[in-house]
Amino acid sequence: MDKQEILDIANEAYPKIVKYFGKGKKAIPEIKVYRNVFVDLTGDEDAEGEDTPSGRYDRDAGKISLYSDYIPDKEELLRALIHEYTHYKQPDGLDTQYYDQGYTYQNNPAELEAIRAEEKWHLFA
Repeated sequence: MDKQEILDIANEAYPKIVKYFGKGKKAIPEIKVYRNVFVDLTGDEDAEGEDTPSGRYDRDAGKISLYSDYIPDKEELLRALIHEYTHYKQPDGLDTQYYDQGYTYQNNPAELEAIRAEEKWHLFA
């Protein structure tokens, strides 16, 4: 999907996602679309790398980044948006706390909660 298509769908679905899941303690994150995570982190439009996430929540910047290179369809877009919004709602430092306790991405309860929330994507399609 291209950046504009992602933004159009996200802008339609996001208010519904916020209403359904509720607002967190911080301001509702803005949505930004980048080609990939490396462009997001470096600002270099040509940046490449091996990681292929479809989204990322940046707690410090108050934004949800979506990555067009890895969002092939509306389902993946909505899953990514819900997943990252779930991280926004989680307490600061929760994921780090779990990693410090020896959890991995695959069994981290904060990640598992976000993955479970993704299953509601069809409510916003």
